[in-house]
Amino acid sequence: MTIQRWAVRIHKWLALIVGIQIILWIVGGFGMAVLDIEKVRGEHLVAPQAVSALDMADLISPAEALAGSGAEQAHTVTLSSWMGQPVYHVEPLVGATLMVDARNGALLSPIDEETARRVALADHIAEPEIVSVEFLVDPPREYGRPGPVWQVNFEDGEGTRTYVSPATGQVVTHRNDRWRLFDFLWMLHIMDYEERDNFNHPLIISAAALAMFTVFAGLVLLIIRMRRTVLMAMARRD
Repeated sequence: MTIQRWAVRIHKWLALIVGIQIILWIVGGFGMAVLDIEKVRGEHLVAPQAVSALDMADLISPAEALAGSGAEQAHTVTLSSWMGQPVYHVEPLVGATLMVDARNGALLSPIDEETARRVALADHIAEPEIVSVEFLVDPPREYGRPGPVWQVNFEDGEGTRTYVSPATGQVVTHRNDRWRLFDFLWMLHIMDYEERDNFNHPLIISAAALAMFTVFAGLVLLIIRMRRTVLMAMARRD
């Protein structure tokens, strides 16, 4: 009887303590499973990019691109097509990636606001109105990287924010209302209310341990009650 009484007490109080969080775990997991991850990432609004062949005859060499970037040495010098023109992306040993015009060696980065607008519009499958464009040295947590970056805000019914790198002139990531909802559910699920990227912290470990003990106490109660029911049934037969 003593074991049952203590099991009832433990189960009751632990259930009160961790019950709300268990509900949040379930709600968060269910919500994230229901949301379409492609729409969360904004991939359904990304315009297909045409692949164009580059005529190497009129392009400068990687060494000339490195000289044009102003960097002394680089990890890589990569040729690609950007906004319909050939460019080199120079990744120096120190500092951010630089973009150089592959035709004349002119330094193209950092790009200005108007260029950031054109890049973001070319990336969007529709032609929505741009609400605002901001140059962020210290971008919000949703960007997920250190700055600086151009933030282009669209009026497209989904709250889309396109982040464009001023160094490379390329779209880095998209954020929208679905992503913010997903991020909120993820926060509830992993109980990291600040950075929202750590699921090994003491709070969630403690909550999970308490939840485990709650379930264990419930199992003890179930076994005791099932045993009592069986004994009562056997006694009636006798």
